[in-house]
Amino acid sequence: MPKRYTEYRFEDPSLPYSDYKEMVQAAKGLIQEIQQEDYYNTLTLEKWTIAHTVGLAMVQLGFLLEGKKFHAESSMILLELGINRISTYEGLNFIESQMRKKAFWINLSSQRDSLADRFAFEEADAEHLYLLNLDDEVILPDRLQTEATSQTPLIAGLVASSRIHICLSSIIKESIPVLTTWSGPQSSTKRIVGNCECGRMISPVSAVEILNYRLEKVRGILDDLPSELHLPPQPSLEDDEKSQHPKAVRCMQYESMAANIHITALWAQSILLESIIAVSGRSKDTNAHDISLSFDEVWTQREKICRQVLSTIKRLSSASVEASGMILIYKIRQVAATLMEYPFGQETQISFNAELYSKAFAEHLSELYSSGGFPTQTGGEDEIQRYQTRLGMSENTGPK
Repeated sequence: MPKRYTEYRFEDPSLPYSDYKEMVQAAKGLIQEIQQEDYYNTLTLEKWTIAHTVGLAMVQLGFLLEGKKFHAESSMILLELGINRISTYEGLNFIESQMRKKAFWINLSSQRDSLADRFAFEEADAEHLYLLNLDDEVILPDRLQTEATSQTPLIAGLVASSRIHICLSSIIKESIPVLTTWSGPQSSTKRIVGNCECGRMISPVSAVEILNYRLEKVRGILDDLPSELHLPPQPSLEDDEKSQHPKAVRCMQYESMAANIHITALWAQSILLESIIAVSGRSKDTNAHDISLSFDEVWTQREKICRQVLSTIKRLSSASVEASGMILIYKIRQVAATLMEYPFGQETQISFNAELYSKAFAEHLSELYSSGGFPTQTGGEDEIQRYQTRLGMSENTGPK
């Protein structure tokens, strides 16, 4: 986290790097120096961790293409290790299985392109790869200490995130998903994931029906969250003395996870809605009922999601947003971008709301970039300027 680097230097003045960017680049260079010619001859989970972590760091610095390069490497390692296939888990103990499953879901949740290939994803038997909803401390090699506890495990955040991302798995590369889905006794999960490319056990299903099912599934995930992962009514006050207390640290962890989960869920709803809009405008499925969406219906639903995102941002502390970093900001930007399709200037309530929300997004995004110390060479500054230009705003004067 950018702002934390100052604290690290205060704790250890001997750190030779002037800022976090220099430190990350130095770490990347060191990793590349120690990689021998036979580095990839033996793949391990540790090597996946290195590639994935460096990829995230590059994204945080704003180097998206370089981040994608490391993400491609981490996905390659994951697939070569067979972490996406349940058959490779035979003989592993509880700790080893949980670690591999974590790698699978972290990879999928943080990289939109990582497992978009339906064939690779379906080989995973995703319903068998769900994480144990237990803290690491109670998972032992040969048994699980499942004594009742009133405390929600920290893994609950990743569990919720994985259930959100599985709803997007087969539409990441395609704006219009296939018009088929699994049938049979195991259809519950397969219906969410998509269809098998081999063509077995499939039956015709409306694309809109599939997408609406997923949309409701994402909304249901938020409803089922434990109380610790609900959004606070207002941003928490950050007190340096209190923040070091173990209970305060755990609460901050919950708040950071809640920020990520709620923004991610709304972002997923936005992606699904845009896919529904695309399908309803092109589908020739005569069996689907009310497949076309009117202009007002489209914008009413877009408004609702944008309004919820803005409301969520207001309830988040800067620390909780900073913990998720640029990935969270990208999701907010993507939701905000749906407003830019509206023909502003019309004398309608929808036009008024679209302009109002766009201004709010421009202001919040600018604040998020500056408060978190995030780089703007990722396109964020250009995008904010695009909002401001479109809306007749100036960085110095605000709305006209």
